Amino acid sequence: MPVTLSYPGVYIEELPSGTHTITGVATSIAAFIGWAAQGPANQATLVQSWSDFANQFGGLDARSYLGYAVNQFFANGGQQAYIVRLTSGASPASIIVTGLDLYSVPVYPLTSPPALSYVASITTSLTKGAAGLVLTAANSGDWGNHYAVSIQPTPNPGASSISRFGLSVLYIDPTGQAKPGAVESFPNLSLDSNDPRYAVNIINEQSNLITAAINGSGLTITNDPTKPATAYVQLQGGNPGTVLAPTTSKDAPGAFEIALNLDGLSGDSGVHYLDKVPLFNLLCVPGEIDPATVSELQAYCVTQHAFLIADSQSTDTFASLQNGPDSRITGNNSINSAFYFPWINVFDPILNVTRPFPPCGFLAGFTQLLTPRVVYGKRRLGSMLV
Repeated sequence: MPVTLSYPGVYIEELPSGTHTITGVATSIAAFIGWAAQGPANQATLVQSWSDFANQFGGLDARSYLGYAVNQFFANGGQQAYIVRLTSGASPASIIVTGLDLYSVPVYPLTSPPALSYVASITTSLTKGAAGLVLTAANSGDWGNHYAVSIQPTPNPGASSISRFGLSVLYIDPTGQAKPGAVESFPNLSLDSNDPRYAVNIINEQSNLITAAINGSGLTITNDPTKPATAYVQLQGGNPGTVLAPTTSKDAPGAFEIALNLDGLSGDSGVHYLDKVPLFNLLCVPGEIDPATVSELQAYCVTQHAFLIADSQSTDTFASLQNGPDSRITGNNSINSAFYFPWINVFDPILNVTRPFPPCGFLAGFTQLLTPRVVYGKRRLGSMLV
């Protein structure tokens, strides 16, 4: 703003320059697409460490290359990655709490005045659409079957009945070697939608494991001391669906390639979840070797100004590649991709054996070690055989 002239002298006014500094753009934000047994499935999810991926998507799973590629990305210097989880026929675990009997019982031996213990008897249903408090695992997969909910009445001194309750989410060890332990707790909940502690709002805003909804007339709270207390009720019905894996034979695309939805006919799904992310530069589909699919991925990367790291076939040799990769992936769109050979032998802690893995996760991580450069305009990285 102009300087106020209050006395004679020399005044300096700084004017903004019309020339602005060009800000560098990150060139190593990766996107990985593959099947996982758990995790968000209707979006591209940002993870910023291996532990972040393991917490949301379950870590390593010998049925899929996805977890291994992400692990190799972070182990080799990667810092940010978007994950697109593909599923087919997966469903979340759930339970419907249809009735709550909340009451207090005296603690023996009796004292004066008597000490009270607050207990709950929980009635549940698995019938879809039944009236009650619907508790559902945050996303699809059988992982939700290993969680349960426990409900504890909230003491209400001087009142004839108890209307508030606390809800805890417990992890149930599938091996039975550990006792159930609470991993999330939500105290002083209410079923009044106008209450600041309305159970549905609190659980949906704060839980990473379950979601809540009210069906029909909702949950009824009564006080019946004749009913025995319920320790917990376990979520049921979670199903990971069909395991999706890239085809192992060229020119034989399967369910995995269909789930990629490269033609966009299935709407906003598959690779097109990446359309909504602010920025990604590297695309990895671990183990994808079908030439037609790779060619479509290259075309998608051109439209997104991204770069595809394409894997060779696990059975490729120097002899089979002496004339270069399949001609269908060396066309005009290949300028936004690189083809890597061979697969890399790494120890698999799940199967306790050393076995080959697609190289894309390793290479995506290595890009973090390159000297950062400002990107001006369109990238022209070209295809290469390594």
